[in-house]
Amino acid sequence: MGLIPNVTKERLEAGEVTIGFSVMHSRTVNIAKIAKSCGYDWLWVDAEHGFMSTQTATDMCVAALDCGITPIVRVPGPEDFHVGKMLDGGAQGIIFPHINNAEEARHAVRSTKYPPKGHRSHTGAKPQLGFERVSIAESIKIVNENILVGTMLETQEGIDNVEEIAAVEGVDILFIGTQDLSIDMGIPGELNHERIHQAYEKMIATAVKNGKSAGMGGVYDDSLIPVYIDMGVGFVLAGTDYEFMVNAARERADQLKALIKE
Repeated sequence: MGLIPNVTKERLEAGEVTIGFSVMHSRTVNIAKIAKSCGYDWLWVDAEHGFMSTQTATDMCVAALDCGITPIVRVPGPEDFHVGKMLDGGAQGIIFPHINNAEEARHAVRSTKYPPKGHRSHTGAKPQLGFERVSIAESIKIVNENILVGTMLETQEGIDNVEEIAAVEGVDILFIGTQDLSIDMGIPGELNHERIHQAYEKMIATAVKNGKSAGMGGVYDDSLIPVYIDMGVGFVLAGTDYEFMVNAARERADQLKALIKE
């Protein structure tokens, strides 16, 4: 079986736009297959705002690997015990929230990589390699090259320091958490505000300059999403399982109520 391709990493490197399905409330591995069948490229397992156990999160990652959708985990923080467990459990990417400067970005990278690029502790069992027997040296090289590392910019400080963050070797994605950024800027929920546009312009230009991918989360308005994609965003969080369920359920209820009235 060997290495399971990181399809999202490959598509981003090819300049394609990829879309992700966020998991916060679901608790079974079926969600990975659902996301894949609905046409998503990556599964965003939210261990920051979600309440699932480590086992549930890593079960979802293994299921995602098996059905060809990239498992990416947003960890609660950069601590090694958060990052290592998710990578050992099958994640092909880690998203780090609240990155405000280069030192925080460097720590994030080091926690995802084996030496000499980082300080991640080695384990023999690797779902990303299909649990095949691979030499330690080879597995370190393969895994280091195939893990996606994303840094979330959620404050004005992070935007101000985006150039130094982007310059950190090993960072693959610069990702704006738009709702939190708007709150930090004092314009909560104004995702079409000129200051938000300027933040995206700066982040995207910096990403292009440094060979990184640009990511977007928190923007779900169909009239606004194309604006930022046209600007150069390629890693797009489409929404959460909760939002998908509520929106579809509300729409169906409205349809049925309209039929009943007829």
